[in-house]
Amino acid sequence: GAAKYFEKSVRFGGGTEVLKLLDSLPQTDDSIRDLNIKSHNLLLKTSRDHKLHIRLAMLYVNDSKQAIKHLQQALKISPEALTLELLAEKYLSLGKYRSAYMAYDKANEMEATSYRQYSLAAILLQLGRPAEALTQLEEIVESNSTYGPALLGCVKALYQLTVNCVLHTARYPTLCSSLTSVSSISTKC
Repeated sequence: GAAKYFEKSVRFGGGTEVLKLLDSLPQTDDSIRDLNIKSHNLLLKTSRDHKLHIRLAMLYVNDSKQAIKHLQQALKISPEALTLELLAEKYLSLGKYRSAYMAYDKANEMEATSYRQYSLAAILLQLGRPAEALTQLEEIVESNSTYGPALLGCVKALYQLTVNCVLHTARYPTLCSSLTSVSSISTKC
């Protein structure tokens, strides 16, 4: 059945044929699991088709670890900003904020977008680094004053800084004084 067709296509370099097969399957996790695991592993090791790995990653809606394997393979074949962004989102779904940050950062270096810059700042907020996040968010607002997520991110960062100041005034007296200077700088937000 499908598994034999799949394996033959991979062995003979038929990435296009494999893509046709994948297009004919329902776009669910179960559809890829129905294929022979041996054929799937063969594809993962031998395919040089970037689009194929992206499509396989998209089939793993609920299995981020498997999707990450395919996205990493796609990046080895052809490093692209959008693939890095997809990888970052899968890392986020697993709570791997540092890995997600690195992937978004590389994607942003390749092709800067407000969304990627905002995603970097949002991860910094998750990591408890609101001052750094605020700096990045201000840069976004400077270049795109109508980008709502960045404006909301500024509010979140300032709130986190204020909470940190209130909770840790005795232990970190310089935190509150730096908050005052950060807040006065944040007129961009």
